[in-house]
Amino acid sequence: LAPVAWVDIAPPADVALRAWTTIVIHHSAAPVGDPAGIDRHHAVERKWDGIGYHFVIGNGRGMPLGRIEATFRWRRQSHGAHAGDEAVNQHGIGICVIGDFEQAPPDPRLADRLADLCAALIARCPALAVERIVGHKDVKASTLCPGAHLDLGTLRAQVRTKLAARLAAIESAP
Repeated sequence: LAPVAWVDIAPPADVALRAWTTIVIHHSAAPVGDPAGIDRHHAVERKWDGIGYHFVIGNGRGMPLGRIEATFRWRRQSHGAHAGDEAVNQHGIGICVIGDFEQAPPDPRLADRLADLCAALIARCPALAVERIVGHKDVKASTLCPGAHLDLGTLRAQVRTKLAARLAAIESAP
């Protein structure tokens, strides 16, 4: 999979980038899924105004492996409905990775894609930092999300490596 380019995830040019401060990682807690199914669940079961996340990343079961879909919340730069904490929902980017990582770790290609997305967001959003990548359970203690097998320390290390590579590429450009 090609690295995530800002042009692929940027909100529309006429929409101002929100002052994001945190990236909140979630898993879908199901082995199969897609944004439309999550949107229906959030709208019908939870009575929200649609999908609560800003991005969904596919695991190859329900949507292609590594495919990143930006939801209406990202395209409009509107608050999330994913963290269980109003302040975090206001300034936290919610990323849902399809899979149940309480049962098994994510495919390495999927974990790499998540790190790519986080690095792309941190590179463009001034208040974001690697240290501000958290799991849903770090915000809402009553959940196990994003699961025991999605290691946030490893994710942060991968993101640091990707950010360093981006910087090196910029510095070596003619």
